[in-house]
Amino acid sequence: MLRLFDIQSTKNVSVEVVCGDAVKIRQWQIQGLPQDSFSADSAIICEASERWCLFIDPQMQANLWLKNRYKEE
Repeated sequence: MLRLFDIQSTKNVSVEVVCGDAVKIRQWQIQGLPQDSFSADSAIICEASERWCLFIDPQMQANLWLKNRYKEE
């Protein structure tokens, strides 16, 4: 779509690259977040959201990560 209007952009843009913090993402992975980029992008969006996020989580990975993430609070 950007090329259609001749708008310059970076080819490999992702939420993780633009909004992510490598140290924070690594900490989340230690807490049980899967190491794929989709999970990291979802966690960044979840962290930046003001309301509860909806997780489609058939393997219960997000559920385990959230429990580990917030058990100290």
